[in-house]
This record gives sequence, structure tokens and C-alpha cells, in this order.
Amino acid sequence: MDYRGLLYRAVDPKHWDEPLSGEGAAKHAQRFNPKGVPALYTATDPQTVLREKMQEGVLQPLLIVAIRAEVGGLFDGRDAAELVRFGATVAGIGRDDWREEAEREGLSEGQRLALALRKAGYGGMVVPSYAEGAAERDVNIVFWDWGDGTEARLRVVDDDGCLRGAETG
Repeated sequence: MDYRGLLYRAVDPKHWDEPLSGEGAAKHAQRFNPKGVPALYTATDPQTVLREKMQEGVLQPLLIVAIRAEVGGLFDGRDAAELVRFGATVAGIGRDDWREEAEREGLSEGQRLALALRKAGYGGMVVPSYAEGAAERDVNIVFWDWGDGTEARLRVVDDDGCLRGAETG
């Protein structure tokens, strides 16, 4: 599937100069990327970004950036039948205990899915938000491949030049 429009992302202020790096996710591993694999987690609405960040505990300082996106070749992780093709289920990728699963089994179901999708040529995936209080409208897009030479053209919106010197896409 394709996506054209704005996306939003939370950036740790320590990394304001790299709002599109994905290295934080690689360092710590997340629901849809194992440790060592960069990933860019975005949402289609800024409220979803806040909801996602608040599930990590007390809200810490962060920079929310808007991103103009022109993206092709996304996998729709909301489609149960498509998930089954890759050995995953809606319930499996949405588990609250995915970290424990990854620790116990080496990878969580969502991480296994991400690796399989990437191997199949998908550069990213559309998924629902699994944050507490999320509604059907709360949608995330996770990228494993973005930038030059990919189907994901992303550019941080910075009309006023606030991120001068930053890599904005």
C-alpha cells in the first residue's frame, strides 16, 4: 500500500539533529525491530505520538516533528489475512508482553514479522497503535528502509529553520 501525507514522530532532544535516524530503536529494540536493526516509528496523528510516548512512563522532554511522506510498498499489518501469510496474528503482534517474549524466545512475534517483511522487500508497515487508550484512528507506520534509493521519501517539516544543521531528509 502507499501513503502520502503528514506523519509525526517523537525525537529525544539529545538527537534533535538526527530526527530521521532510527538509531534509538536499533539500540534498544522495539516491538517491530530487534536490537541492531534501525527503525523509524511514526504516527499519522500527533496525539498518537503522545499516547505512544506516555506508555513508557512519566513523559520526558521530547521534540515532535512533522514529516512530509511519499511512501510506496508498505505492508498493511492491520489485515489479519496478510499477517497469516507471514506467520503472524493480530493478537501475536499486539501482545503487551512482547519484551518478555523477545527475551524468552530471542525475538517477539512482531520482530520476526518485521524481519520476514523486510526480507520480502517491504520497507515498512502500517499498524494500529497498541498504546493504552488507542482508538481505531490511531495508526502508526514503522519503517525499516527509508531515504534515498527506497520507496520511502521522508522530509521533516521545518519551514522556520528551527532545526538548522539537522539532517532533515
